[in-house]
Amino acid sequence: MADPSSSGPGPSYDTYADYVASVYGVRYGGFAWLVGFLRKGYEVRFWEYQQPQIEIHVLDSVNDTLESWSFVAPRRGPVDQSFLNVLRKPPSERRTRLILLQCGQLGDTNGSYIDAIGLHYLLDPYFFSAHFDLCRDLTESGIIGRSYGPSALPSGRRFLQIVTDRKNSFMTATWRISSQERTFIVLGLDHSNPDRLTKLRDELLKDNSPIKTRIYDENPADYLFPYVRDSARAAASLCNRHAHFDADPDGIHGASPFTWQWNQSNRRALISSMNSLARFVAYPEIDTGVRPLKLRSLLPDYAALIKEAEVTGLDFQGLLQQRANSAAMEETKRGIAQADSVRRLALVAFVFIPLNFATSFFGMNFEQLGTGTLNIGYFFLLAALAGGLSLALSTTLKPIEAAWLQARYRFALREYQDNDKELVASITKRQIIWAFVRRHFPPARMVYESWEDAKYNSDNPDELPLFTTLYSIGCNGARSRARRLWNSGPFAAKPAADAPQDRPEA
Repeated sequence: MADPSSSGPGPSYDTYADYVASVYGVRYGGFAWLVGFLRKGYEVRFWEYQQPQIEIHVLDSVNDTLESWSFVAPRRGPVDQSFLNVLRKPPSERRTRLILLQCGQLGDTNGSYIDAIGLHYLLDPYFFSAHFDLCRDLTESGIIGRSYGPSALPSGRRFLQIVTDRKNSFMTATWRISSQERTFIVLGLDHSNPDRLTKLRDELLKDNSPIKTRIYDENPADYLFPYVRDSARAAASLCNRHAHFDADPDGIHGASPFTWQWNQSNRRALISSMNSLARFVAYPEIDTGVRPLKLRSLLPDYAALIKEAEVTGLDFQGLLQQRANSAAMEETKRGIAQADSVRRLALVAFVFIPLNFATSFFGMNFEQLGTGTLNIGYFFLLAALAGGLSLALSTTLKPIEAAWLQARYRFALREYQDNDKELVASITKRQIIWAFVRRHFPPARMVYESWEDAKYNSDNPDELPLFTTLYSIGCNGARSRARRLWNSGPFAAKPAADAPQDRPEA
């Protein structure tokens, strides 16, 4: 693919569209949408912000002073001849040129002026692609998609793009710097402040002194400094929109997944702007080295804003996670309450099912109704007893469960010297009952200790034979009985005659 910046103007290029089509081949290298727009115009179907007229400002540095021309371009129609006359002025009459073009969506852009500027300076079409790719109607109309538009490699992006708010505020600038001319072409869009390019022109013309103009001409890229500085300030305002210090009942002022996505979009815009600015000031023709470049001083500010956006994003993420956890806890509580209600209902049903059976059994054979000999008072007595039993069970169920939980904790502390929640939850009622039996019945304790000894001495404690266990229990019991007989029989040791005798005190 040929590099348009290295190509010279030729007589065969009547329009910039012909130049792009000739340099980038039959299929135009992905720029068919640009060629079609320049040749046929754009059928407006989708746009939200319509500018009835487009302002174009041209500033030339001549003899240490700035000369300015302003043009109003309609959305349709040919190029004004006076604009062409200014555009074609020879570069020998000036030191620096700045072209400011209010250029947003294709539906609001006069393609004739784009064609005239592109053909005069043989601009790289990636410059226009990078700018229009951020516009809404370019994707909504189906002309080009965010994932299908041509994009240059970072090393080939010979343009500066500052994004304050995607789809609402951004600027793209390119340059043509040689020994004969130094020109900057700026395409700007700001829906919240449509007159930003006009304000840039006014600020540059405000102090149009020879000394200041001479300083700007030493580093002509600093003509863009006021615009980039204001963009950084606008980005700082966006970063501080949710970075509050006051406590709020709903967290960071109603943070939601949308605010987190908005913060991430703002962070990506800051990163893209800082990377583009860093590449821009690294070009040797941009930073001449005669005096410090003012644009370079904005890089630390962008880095600090990115850090703030990252911290705010982490706060959003933590708050959203906390809200998700709170919602999960509330859902768990509702589930537990529902399960408790079902358990109570099952308990009541457990009592009233026999009652229903009893009432069905007795039927209507009551003495008072003249259909039987059974007194109806028995029915009310049975109903009262069943209701009292249900009430007693429902009121004692939770204390019983709490008592079992305390028993599990005591068992864990006594047996394992640990009260970890997972350990306590794994303890069964059978273990607690068996521990109670061991503590109060010595035979059970002896069986347990023999079983543990057999498991300890076995090579495979998980598959311990029953015979080995019984043999170990029998041996332990025989040893215990022999020890008791020896100590109590005729062979028991007697105290020596000269041994001191314990006498009771008077």
